[in-house]
Formats: sequence, structure tokens, C-alpha cells
Amino acid sequence: GDFVIALKIPYGIRLPLSSAPKVLAFSQPKRGEIFVFRLNSDETKYIKRVVALAGDKVEIVDDKLFVNDSPATYEKLGAYHDLQSFDIYSEKLFGSKREIVLMQKDKPSSFGPVFVPENSVFVLGDNRDGSDDSRYWGVVALNDIESKVFGIWLSLNLKSKANRDFTPDVRWSRMFHWL
Repeated sequence: GDFVIALKIPYGIRLPLSSAPKVLAFSQPKRGEIFVFRLNSDETKYIKRVVALAGDKVEIVDDKLFVNDSPATYEKLGAYHDLQSFDIYSEKLFGSKREIVLMQKDKPSSFGPVFVPENSVFVLGDNRDGSDDSRYWGVVALNDIESKVFGIWLSLNLKSKANRDFTPDVRWSRMFHWL
């Protein structure tokens, strides 16, 4: 798992012990940004990446992301065979670039199209086939966003087969990775 550095100030702060709208917002989420949020009154915190903003049309056709009918471009970075087989791709759309994970499967996934309503964003997990995100529970309201993620300060492989003593492997290449 990754341990992240996140700040509450960029998207606005809420008065303590209040569910009132945020005050002092300095910016709105942009495509490609990662943030921490809660869904409605659920206490669980989620971390996902923004792929579409209010007014945008989103769809996935054969594992390829389209926003406002503009396709993302993909470059395969590698294939891996561990407990499961998956591919890592560089995905680029509207100047935002990220690495995503797609499981190797017989039939590609499709979703949508959907339109993002006002005061909301559409989010996807970078582990596309292993992520619960806006495809499953809908858009995220701007008021549910808690903080903007800026980087990873610690990354552990909690599922490593090599560690039979139950101590996690440190993923040094992901440490202090700024997003």
C-alpha cells in the first residue's frame, strides 16, 4: 500500500465539526489530479484520480477512456505475471499522463456514456480492473472532497510472495514520488 501526503487547503476547508459548504477554496479539481474523499456519510476515505469534470461526457470502450469523445492515448510499458497477469500502460488525455493497470482478460471492458452533473467529478482508479470508482457508485460531489494528494512518502508491497515472515517489502522506486 501507498502512504500519501495530502493537503486540505487547495480545494477549500470546512468549519470544524460542520457539514456546511467549504470556505476559502483556492482551486477546483482538475483532470489528472488525485484526491481523498468520502462518499456521502460513509466514514471510509477513498483516493482516486479525476478523469472528467462537470459537463463532461465519459465512456470506456474496449478498455479505452474517452472524455467528450476525445480518446486517451496508450503506450504499453510492460506485462507482468505474478498472482495474476496484467499490463501496465501510460495513459494520456488532455495533457494529463498517468500509469494504469489493466488485467489481461479475454473480453475488454466498456462503460457509459454518462454525463457528469454540476458540482461533481468523475473518478477512476489507476488499477482500472480492480477499482471501485465512479463506474460503480457514481460521481463524487465537490463537497465530499477532503484533500488533494501531492505525493507518496512510503510504499509497501503487502502481498509479496517473497516475504514469508509477513514483513512487507518496501517499494523504494515509489518512495517520495510526487504526483
